[in-house]
Amino acid sequence: MPDRYEVTRDAEHVKALKAAGAILLGKANMHEIGQGVTGWNAHYKPTRNPHNPSHFTGGSSSGSAALVAAGLCPVAIGADGGGSIRIPSAFCGVVGLIPTYGRTKEEHKGPKATNTVGTTGPIA
Repeated sequence: MPDRYEVTRDAEHVKALKAAGAILLGKANMHEIGQGVTGWNAHYKPTRNPHNPSHFTGGSSSGSAALVAAGLCPVAIGADGGGSIRIPSAFCGVVGLIPTYGRTKEEHKGPKATNTVGTTGPIA
């Protein structure tokens, strides 16, 4: 895996946020490979729960939920394929929404059958 990944284009939800005038602050930590319910990332270490640093933040969108809970930003983007928005939102005491599949414009790689659970949504 490369040490640095250069982004060559924006995802559809990022394009929409920019078009609406949003100021994007950066990237957040997440559970490695986006699979897990703790928020642990072996490379960058765990995301800390702002309410109690000894508690997990939960799920792969753990950094997004922790940033919102800490008051560093009012809203963040999460990715959900089985609880990855909802679990960290619950652990951090914020609200996460997973839209119905197909309601938001998504771009997926790979077979369609394997991508029907994954979607992005807001954490606020």
